[in-house]
Amino acid sequence: MMADIKIGAAGWEHSGWLSAFYPDDLPADWRLSYYANEFQIVQIPPALWLSADVDVFTQWRDDVADSFRFILDISNCMAEQGALESLQQCLKTLGEKVAGLVSWVPLSAEEIERVGSVGGNDLLLSLSEESIVPEAGVLSASNRHSCCLLMSTEVARDLVVLRKVMERLLLSSVTETEVYLLFAGEPPEMKVLKDAKILKQLLAGIAG
Repeated sequence: MMADIKIGAAGWEHSGWLSAFYPDDLPADWRLSYYANEFQIVQIPPALWLSADVDVFTQWRDDVADSFRFILDISNCMAEQGALESLQQCLKTLGEKVAGLVSWVPLSAEEIERVGSVGGNDLLLSLSEESIVPEAGVLSASNRHSCCLLMSTEVARDLVVLRKVMERLLLSSVTETEVYLLFAGEPPEMKVLKDAKILKQLLAGIAG
């Protein structure tokens, strides 16, 4: 049976999504819930989780279905004052809805130890030296449970490249339990995210 690729974006608070994705009359507090009705995972940028508190974390947790997952981006922030405490509180509140912690830049041994002290080693996705599709400029991170890719929507506009990435990701999923495909951009292009959902259905049909 083909593994499920969970598709989502880096962040859900994008001004470029106003009107283009979020309805004009949608309250700001409902955006995550609206997003989670369309997609299965989201990456929380450091600036967002670092500035939030337990009440906000609780709202995030309660705004999404039990099957929805969060990836916490810890890139370039673990040296900031209070970062470890905020990370610990976020993990405690979101609980099983956290799929992993990822840094898209290499972490020092000290940073890995600090992150592991609050998140455990099983949550940390290690940045891979070789991407699944190197020529596409796709970043990948993994551990023994999960594989996560970060791809710019500028690159993913090319459906040939997008399909290649997804096919390779499916091949890699033989040894992975969870597979995530995240799209980045300013903002991530909603058409690309929807194209990825369609491609996922088509590839599942071919495999079936």
